[in-house]
Amino acid sequence: MIMMSTGEEASGGRKRLSIMADAFEAIVAVIYLDCGLEAARLFVLNALESILKDIEKKQHIRDYKTLLQEHTQGIHKKAPLYVVIDEQGADHDKTFTVEARLDNIILGSGVGKSKKQAEQAAALQALEKIEKG
Repeated sequence: MIMMSTGEEASGGRKRLSIMADAFEAIVAVIYLDCGLEAARLFVLNALESILKDIEKKQHIRDYKTLLQEHTQGIHKKAPLYVVIDEQGADHDKTFTVEARLDNIILGSGVGKSKKQAEQAAALQALEKIEKG
């Protein structure tokens, strides 16, 4: 449970990664101070197990737009274009659908709660198509 001001909570503080990271760091510190290094190490390994497995499998890469741009520029000498094709929902709760295109060819499409998220999803779909051949 994280205590925060009403304003911080209203502005999405409970979902802010920096706040969650600081809270996680504080928990690790308390475990270390109370139980020692080995207990803190085991807690961290257990808490981050799925992330560490992703890293082992090289599935931790999240900047798919950069990877797609490097691919398209390497082969086609141009970057993909991201086009918002749909917006749904109220202003405070929109969902975006975006297509990644190269010369009007749809490489992939994605959906997200922000344009950036939808662009990343579109780039990921494009990379998955490329990988399959």
